[in-house]
Amino acid sequence: MKKRILTYSLVVVIVLVTLQTITNIESYSRSDGVVINELKQVKTALDLYSLDYGGRYPDSLDELLSAEVLSEGGCSLLYEQVEGKEVPRFTYVKGLTNTSEGETVILYGVSDEYYYCARVNGVVELSRYKLEH
Repeated sequence: MKKRILTYSLVVVIVLVTLQTITNIESYSRSDGVVINELKQVKTALDLYSLDYGGRYPDSLDELLSAEVLSEGGCSLLYEQVEGKEVPRFTYVKGLTNTSEGETVILYGVSDEYYYCARVNGVVELSRYKLEH
């Protein structure tokens, strides 16, 4: 009898964890995927730049354009139009190299619903948070 109750309890826990996981997966929208993809593209461009410059990342993201690591269309990865002004899409942490500690954040940003970052080791993260009013 105790084994049966334990088995049913375990099944209930597994179902609840599975439902929570599915809910979390569905909470990421297409726009979240776009942000993650854009971060990966910029991080890849940073890595390509570092290969040409002895492991050093650029002093600014604009150098990715002048070094032709990103095409002219890549400018839209770096900047967006906000109220008629071109503003950076990401905050870039300069002074790092491709041998910096892997967990070090190299790009990050915040939106109304989430924050996101790319690390030197290539990990890209997107986390939701609730704004408190």
